[in-house]
Amino acid sequence: MRSGAESLHAFTWSARIERTSDVLPSTWLRPKVRCGPRIGYRQVLTERSLPFGSDLFVDRTNGQSMIDDALTDRPVRTQSAADITMPGVMRGSELRFRSFYLPRRGRSALTVAVQTRADPGVPTHLVAVARFQQRLSRFGPLTVPDILEIGRVEDLQRDGVLDYVVEHMLEGSVIGAEDTRVAAQTVLAALPALWSTHPVRHVRLEVTQRERLRETMPQLVNEGERLSLWPRQVDRIGLWQRIQELIQSDPQVSTGVSHGDLGVGNLLRLRTGTLALIDGEHAGTRLLSHDVLKLLTSASFPPETWVDLHPPLPGASRQAAAPREQLAVATLLFLSGWRIRTMRARKRGGDHANRRRTHALIRALDVLLAPGG
Repeated sequence: MRSGAESLHAFTWSARIERTSDVLPSTWLRPKVRCGPRIGYRQVLTERSLPFGSDLFVDRTNGQSMIDDALTDRPVRTQSAADITMPGVMRGSELRFRSFYLPRRGRSALTVAVQTRADPGVPTHLVAVARFQQRLSRFGPLTVPDILEIGRVEDLQRDGVLDYVVEHMLEGSVIGAEDTRVAAQTVLAALPALWSTHPVRHVRLEVTQRERLRETMPQLVNEGERLSLWPRQVDRIGLWQRIQELIQSDPQVSTGVSHGDLGVGNLLRLRTGTLALIDGEHAGTRLLSHDVLKLLTSASFPPETWVDLHPPLPGASRQAAAPREQLAVATLLFLSGWRIRTMRARKRGGDHANRRRTHALIRALDVLLAPGG
């Protein structure tokens, strides 16, 4: 659960953004109409009181509400019109959150994503992602939220700048367990069309990526068993030897446009029955097999089926690695962040989910790199 202080801080910034925005509702009367603020009282809603999509605010890893219990039992004094704010799960020291404005009186539901600039003169990745999403909205197979506004507000006290992006909040529900694999396969079938909208390159791993693998993977091999992160049925030494062989072979991998977090948890089933893709805050250029990996793992497909389920890679040259090796590389790159994910999971009380995911990825790597595979 988030602390009440974080949520209140996000409400404060939401109010400042509302006074700048042309599309967000506000409890402030516009200065150009009448001077002076109007203080509003907002009640942070529990998931039971939401008018639609109550499961949107439930953590899929542990089944718990992501709404702050510290604020649900009493009114919160704030100048913001937002109904819910949520600090970013993977944030560092920077301010990063998302606020939600639920539908009422003919107003559609809205959401705003906010992130601090590391350099006041350089827009955050959030802005680039929003512009990518605007292009993606013309891509047929999947629905994406419409971008209504891209803006910024200044933090005068800290001489900083915050970027914000306002979107329509799609009215849908998270993918149910019975629909998980069907939804994943629908998206897998749509990926080649998405990949073809941007240039695809077949490249070697960067030197920094190879160095990171050589540094972090031995640490996981050596410490994983002690930390309960390594599945007992997988031979640590044997798999590490095969990992080294893959790294030394320096395979060409296919890179292009990527959502970045294309798990089933970032899909919605809309009331029309179609699928929507949300939370593209990690979109960018990376291995195409990364998105495939996220879909396959989130839908719990057996690793033995992964190669057959991998969509055809566009324009693959004879030198490009086969899907099996590309999936293995994508898995290794994801596992290279095992230590920081473990630390963050411990802070959030998500140790069990982190262990389960790490075990699944190591077992999948063992299958992908099996001799004669």
